[in-house]
Amino acid sequence: MFNPYVREEICVAGVDLIRIYQVKESQLVVQEECRVAKQHFQALVYTSSVFGNDIESDLITGSTNGDIGLYVCGKFIVSREKAHPGGVRCLRLA
Repeated sequence: MFNPYVREEICVAGVDLIRIYQVKESQLVVQEECRVAKQHFQALVYTSSVFGNDIESDLITGSTNGDIGLYVCGKFIVSREKAHPGGVRCLRLA
């Protein structure tokens, strides 16, 4: 998933892993990697906050076990366990 707030950033998530890449000179370079036990990520959405002239972007995640989590400052936090009775396949910020 491309980060809509940072054009050079791409996020990939799957079984027990969130990986952030940065595009540098036409190559993908791993910027951050976070291993998360017992999380099979299915849904991702970026959110942003403005601090002065800087825009900080974070990830909200959904997993097959129904958890909703946050990936903030290189750390993963389950914010809501079993938020959905099935897997969370789609997320939308309103």
